[in-house]
Amino acid sequence: MAHIWYLSSVQFNTQTVVSGVVLKGKLSHNNASSGILRNASRTVAGYFKKPFASKTIVIKFDNQVMETATDQKGSFSFAIDGNIKNDISVYTSDQEEIPIYQNYPVFFKNSKTEQFVISDIDDTIMRSYTQTYLKRMFTTLFYPGNRRELIPSTNGIYQILLKKNASFFYVSKSEFNLVRLIAEFLIHHDLPLGPLFLTPYLSLSELISNEKDPDFKFKSICFILDRSKNLPVVLIGDDTQADMEVYTQIVKKYGTQISHVYIRQTNKKKSSKQSKNWNNLIASGVDASYFRNKDLETN
Repeated sequence: MAHIWYLSSVQFNTQTVVSGVVLKGKLSHNNASSGILRNASRTVAGYFKKPFASKTIVIKFDNQVMETATDQKGSFSFAIDGNIKNDISVYTSDQEEIPIYQNYPVFFKNSKTEQFVISDIDDTIMRSYTQTYLKRMFTTLFYPGNRRELIPSTNGIYQILLKKNASFFYVSKSEFNLVRLIAEFLIHHDLPLGPLFLTPYLSLSELISNEKDPDFKFKSICFILDRSKNLPVVLIGDDTQADMEVYTQIVKKYGTQISHVYIRQTNKKKSSKQSKNWNNLIASGVDASYFRNKDLETN
């Protein structure tokens, strides 16, 4: 028995990328995480689920059949030429259908896109307290997505970019265990919905030992940009973790394709490291804004 934990079909210029995460066991249809205690129990339980690892799966769409395999984290990804028009269904190698219970959109088209926006999530658009471990864990456990705090200044930037026919992508080091919380937050606050690129699914022991790929964000953004048909790209992040360092690397690799970088200042004063990272970003030649909570909220 298995179920789809996340599934997306993203249309780029000449191809569509289908990706997802498959876990073992059943999942209830009613998987919304409203309620503090329910959110806590489901968040913890999410780290005890087992990936449907290293298994052959069959994907059916538009009268086509594709065979692929999950990796050790239960993830899979493949690309096809053109666009997928109809629903996607997933089966085991024994032709048993794998159920998909997902309130978040599966299909993302870019036919009217004039620019791409790639945004971080934690402490960029959603208050997460990433700099304080205990406070972050408390917030993650006891604040479901519909109770998580929206950051108004970043939302102001989002609304401006939406008027320019931008397509949004979210790239976060948050692990796929939290995908339902993140999806609920985005839907509840009526934010632009886009594909979610998250750290691969983690067990509890992997979470405690912080077994995350330090280059995950850089590689994920490169994956998007390599398929972006040279559209201008806006990067949005914050100064709590490594966004400025990663975005500086991206600017150096993709040059003028990066039209602007927005960095949210999370404290009243910048640290020496934050100032250094900002100076390095500016030195790359990109247009950039280092904004505070109160900036742009009325735009």
